[in-house]
Amino acid sequence: MIALIIIAVLLLIIAAVLFLPLDAIIEFKDDFFFKLKFSGIGIFKLNPDKKKKEEKTENNQPSNKTTREKENKASTYFKKLKEKHGFSGTIKLLLGFLRDLIPHIRKLLKHIKIRNVVIDIIIAEDDAAKTAIEYGGVCAVAYPVLSGLESVAGVKYKAINIKSDFEGQNSSFAFKGDIRTRIIFLLIALIKVYSEYKKFTARIEKDERK
Repeated sequence: MIALIIIAVLLLIIAAVLFLPLDAIIEFKDDFFFKLKFSGIGIFKLNPDKKKKEEKTENNQPSNKTTREKENKASTYFKKLKEKHGFSGTIKLLLGFLRDLIPHIRKLLKHIKIRNVVIDIIIAEDDAAKTAIEYGGVCAVAYPVLSGLESVAGVKYKAINIKSDFEGQNSSFAFKGDIRTRIIFLLIALIKVYSEYKKFTARIEKDERK
């Protein structure tokens, strides 16, 4: 009987924890910045810029570890996609993944609040005509997807900046946003997202083999 009471109490504690609020601040610009708060208490923080500063030598030169870190960045998924599909192609692929994901997590989205979202995309190619074409292609995909997130998921945007730079040659992508949900809904969402992500990567690999 005592064992059953202990198990019941543990299950109640786990259930209570699963329904506590979880807040996350996510930013991306070359690297991810991630801060996690559990029931208002900071429990995790990922700050690549801080790590880079700590890894510099006394003469302000990057250490070997920092150099290796920079080399590893080239093998990240986002950069791998850019190497194969170009910057604009990668943005359109990721937006397409987001568009296809929405129907699978639509019911969960009402339990996830996404606020203060800022998206910055700059299209800059080595040719003005190509820049204009790529800019139009990205806009044609981005705005319907982002608008869909606003209407279906209640995403609140602070700013959406999609620009063309006819004088530059370096395209860039950055975003940030605040997320609030409960652990149980986050776990369910992560399972569904991962499932769709595996299908997405398999589809890309299949297309590349053609």
